[in-house]
Amino acid sequence: MTPTGVVRMAAYNRWMNERLFEAAGRLPPQALTADRGAFFGSILGTLNHLAVADTLWLHRFAQQRPAFVALAALSAFPRPGSLCDTLGANLHLTVKGDNAHHMVEACFKAVARTLRQALRREGDVLPSTKGVL
Repeated sequence: MTPTGVVRMAAYNRWMNERLFEAAGRLPPQALTADRGAFFGSILGTLNHLAVADTLWLHRFAQQRPAFVALAALSAFPRPGSLCDTLGANLHLTVKGDNAHHMVEACFKAVARTLRQALRREGDVLPSTKGVL
């Protein structure tokens, strides 16, 4: 990968994100928050994932030497915290396998699906484990 290739990919990422967020901005709130059965649930959940992932990567790039001058302004933005800190919870996961990438991916997917199920509302009723556990 060359510096020119990285700049080209970053420009494409920005161009595509602008179009995605512009299109999402034209949708009614119900369409943004409806559960689509996708990995992040709703369109809004997917857009949130993109924004957090981009922010994390940009923070990482800003710490490398030589850092791009254009990323200096990023230090004003808070770095997204960990899921455990945000939830105020401890997560203990055990995974087995040979491919580290797939193992990490499986952990993320398991946690995301579990949280989606635990936080899903049906009408005005809050989810409960009463009588289940």
